[in-house]
Amino acid sequence: RIPERVILIQELLKDPENLAANLDRIKDLLFPYDTLPPEVDKSTLEENLRVLEKPEGLAISLNDELLFAPGEYTLLAPAQKILSSLVDVLLYTEMDVNISGYTDNTPDQEMGDYELSARRALAVLEYFLQNKIRPGRFSVSGYGSDRPQADNRLESGRAANRRVEILLKNEMWLGGYH
Repeated sequence: RIPERVILIQELLKDPENLAANLDRIKDLLFPYDTLPPEVDKSTLEENLRVLEKPEGLAISLNDELLFAPGEYTLLAPAQKILSSLVDVLLYTEMDVNISGYTDNTPDQEMGDYELSARRALAVLEYFLQNKIRPGRFSVSGYGSDRPQADNRLESGRAANRRVEILLKNEMWLGGYH
C-alpha cells in the first residue's frame, strides 16, 4: 500500500506549472518533523535543507552538516534517518534521479574538491541502492566548488555550498536531461 504522504507528493509533482507554489508543502510531506532523528531539530532542518524548483524537476538540497562529518564522506546515522524519508517516494515513483555533490572553495588536505563531492554523492546513492531502489534510475555528479550557490568569502556561504542535491526529474530539458 502506498503511504498517503507519497500519494500527495506524487500529485504535486505531476503539476510542474504549480510546483513553485507547493515547495513548502512538499518539504513538509517529504520530511515530517515527527520522523526526524533526535539529533536534528526543526530549526536545524530549516537551516540545512531546501526544496528547490529546477527546470528538470524538484531538487532537495541537504547541507553537509545534516549528512557528513567535516571532510568526510561516510553518512552519519541521523543522515540515514533523514534520507529514509525519501526512500518511500523513490520506491513508489519512476522518476530518474541525479545526486550531485558540491563543496566550498576551501581545499581539502586529504582529497580534492571533486573527489570529496563525488564520494559524498556516491554515499547517498549507495544508501538508496541498499533500500532496493532500481539502480538504472540514478546518475551521480561531483561538481566540487565549481557551482557555488552562495558567497565563498563568508563562512555562511561556504556552509551553504557544502551540499548534496537530489534532483527528482519530472521534466525533460530541451535536448534531453541536463
